[in-house]
Amino acid sequence: MGYVEVRDYVIWTPHIRGAPELAARLEALRAGQMVKLRIDGVSGLWEKMRDQPDGKKTPGLKPHGEVAKYWRSLFEKRRGDLVEVSLESAGSAATEAASAMEREAAWAALKALAAENWRSEAPYGSRDDLHERQA
Repeated sequence: MGYVEVRDYVIWTPHIRGAPELAARLEALRAGQMVKLRIDGVSGLWEKMRDQPDGKKTPGLKPHGEVAKYWRSLFEKRRGDLVEVSLESAGSAATEAASAMEREAAWAALKALAAENWRSEAPYGSRDDLHERQA
């Protein structure tokens, strides 16, 4: 658990205090990826902001649903305050990071096979055969 300073309508990861591992996990998310955070005791979904036009990652998360209303009220009433922040389920960000690494490894392996001109020697058959359909 850490603290985040309420400074905008979104959470900026550089404003997270006391939990550098949490800030790093949130920064590592892909653009558009969702994560469940508990902010000041209120749980909700947050989306990693899209990358900048030059490809640089944006270190921010925007709230969705009911937590968006709550965060807006925090910004309007408690701007500059520190509030508690934590991952709702600690395993989710680690799992998502592992999945991203696995996806990259699988893509690299597939490209390596294509570079070696790998092909299947067996005929594919018809679409009906592929889906085991009755003619």
